[in-house]
Amino acid sequence: MKSSHTAISALSAAVLLFALLSAGCTGTGNNNPSTLPTPTTGVSGDLMNSGMVGTWQTNAQIAKYDKPIDIIYSFNGDGTGKAYYYLNWNNTVTAAVPFTWTIANRKLNTFDVVYPTIESSETFTLADDKNTIVDGYDLRYKKSDAKEDLIVGTWKSVNKYVSGDNSYDLTYVMYENGTGKDAWYLEGNLTQSDPDTWDFLCIGEDGKYIYYLDYPQFMSNTVQELFYVSPDGKVMEDRYNVTYMRE
Repeated sequence: MKSSHTAISALSAAVLLFALLSAGCTGTGNNNPSTLPTPTTGVSGDLMNSGMVGTWQTNAQIAKYDKPIDIIYSFNGDGTGKAYYYLNWNNTVTAAVPFTWTIANRKLNTFDVVYPTIESSETFTLADDKNTIVDGYDLRYKKSDAKEDLIVGTWKSVNKYVSGDNSYDLTYVMYENGTGKDAWYLEGNLTQSDPDTWDFLCIGEDGKYIYYLDYPQFMSNTVQELFYVSPDGKVMEDRYNVTYMRE
């Protein structure tokens, strides 16, 4: 994680938006499946076949900001998920808000979403074409068609990341299950690493592939990263002008 991460602690008016602000693209290439973390929860066939699994985005104007923001939901097949704000005008993302979800009424394509950290809930409705969902605030989300696996693999920095008087070489490993690890090297020596402590989500659109890394163990400091991957998947850049190439 970079030393210049910042925390987001503002609140919004709506319950979900309140949670997203106060609490603060799944992606391809691990070629060694044996290094993948062991899943802690199972996958539900009913949920997997419901049409909700995936990443959903909408662009909305809320009272907190004078510009529209992207609101992003990631629904997993094990009944878990996370919600985010992406402030695209300054390239920042709020901390992830975890949720659980279940089928409320299969015939009506409705799903209950519960936010344990704020003791709140709402109901989502899935359109018949399964390309749109509507939340409890009548916001309409479109299913992302971004290449979520584009970032998977091992990336090594081409230029160094400068922090104070030190210049680091960085390595990021992105696993197929959306988790990963990083390593920092100073003059060839490993100085720090955060193995399997964060997960990532593709939040890109319109031909842009932007991946958001969330460090859930830093609940108070809201540590995050943003990476930009070229459409051909060959070059990656971060917000600190560090360029990475695949190993």
